[in-house]
Amino acid sequence: MGTAERKEKEKARRREDILNAAKKLFLERSFRGTTIEAIAQECELSTGTIYLYFKSKDDLYSAINIRPLEYLDREMTRIVEDDSLAVEEKLKKAWEALYTNFTSDPVSLRAILHFQLEDSLEILSPESLGRLNKVSRSFMGKIASIFQAGIDQGRFKPANVNAYTDLLWGAFSGTVLWEEAKRRINPAKDFLEPTLDLGFEALIQGISRD
Repeated sequence: MGTAERKEKEKARRREDILNAAKKLFLERSFRGTTIEAIAQECELSTGTIYLYFKSKDDLYSAINIRPLEYLDREMTRIVEDDSLAVEEKLKKAWEALYTNFTSDPVSLRAILHFQLEDSLEILSPESLGRLNKVSRSFMGKIASIFQAGIDQGRFKPANVNAYTDLLWGAFSGTVLWEEAKRRINPAKDFLEPTLDLGFEALIQGISRD
């Protein structure tokens, strides 16, 4: 491995350390209650080093949240464009993508859900908020297109597709928050996956015209 490659890997590792420290503190102290100085202390770096990687706390927030959303957007594109899948199968794949995203990076998704419940989004810079909104609208719009296809095919009950999309996201995120809260109190109560499976089946049955 050459010197340049080692330097790039070290930069990537340090950036990841900063993101992990920020995620931890944002969840513990909220967006308002966390400072760049506290993040620097958490990952044992100087504040100057933090600013070499991120322009501001807004920039850090966006970096934390944008990665899982971009993954979901890519997955939704793949699912929507797969003509071999029925609409019910596409929704199942979308649900599974949400679960895979959560299990691969639970802290990031918990951060997204947590920040939605407070005023952090209102504090973000227009640039950061615009970036998050753009990718969020993109992947949610692709889920809505699956519901629309199901309605057009006579598979789903006619309804506002945005309401259907909100229902899917709310059912998933609400179940995650509740089941994770129970598991933290009692680790033996690890029922997230079967509860999500049941929730999805209930959703499909509820909107199906069959």
